[in-house]
Amino acid sequence: MSFENQKQEEEKFQEKENKKIKPKRSLINKKSIVILIVASLIAISLMFNYAGTVLDKKSRAYADIAIPAIITSWNFQELISRAGPELFKEAPKEKVELSFEYCSDNLGQLQEYKISEGKAVMYLEATCQQGVLCLTPTASYTVEAVFEKGSAIIKIGMFLRSNEWEIIRFSIMADTFLES
Repeated sequence: MSFENQKQEEEKFQEKENKKIKPKRSLINKKSIVILIVASLIAISLMFNYAGTVLDKKSRAYADIAIPAIITSWNFQELISRAGPELFKEAPKEKVELSFEYCSDNLGQLQEYKISEGKAVMYLEATCQQGVLCLTPTASYTVEAVFEKGSAIIKIGMFLRSNEWEIIRFSIMADTFLES
C-alpha cells in the first residue's frame, strides 16, 4: 500500500469515527439542555413556594391588623390610609364614605373578629414597568365578624407595591342590609 493510499484510508477512517462521535455529542447536548430546563423549573417552583408562604404570612398579618382597624368603629380614614388607587375606581370616595356611615348605623361596633381566610398569590402582569412582564403579589381574604346589630362577611383584596400592601377591594355583606 502506498503512502497516499494509506493516508486516504486514515482520512476515511477518521471521517467514520467523527460521524459516530457527532450524534453522541448532540445527544449529550440535548440531554444536558433537558436536565438544565427541568432543574430550572424545579428551582423556580421551590422559589415560588417559599415566596408564597412568606407572602401568605405577611399578607394575612396585614389583613388581620387592617380589617379590625377599619371596621371596629367604621373608620373611613383607616381605609383611605391603606387604599391603593384601584379601590376608588369602581365607586368614588364619597359613596364609599356613605356606605361606611350606613354600616355604622346598621351594624354598630365590632364585637368579634374571626381570623381571616384566604391566601396570597403571584400573577404575571404585562402593564407593569412600561410594558415589561413582571410578577405582582396579590392577596384576598374573607373575614366573618360579629357586630352589635348583626354579623357580616368582609372581603378584602390587596396588592403588594413597593414592599407595602395596599387595599384594592373592600366589600361588606350582611343580612341586616337586606332587612333595612
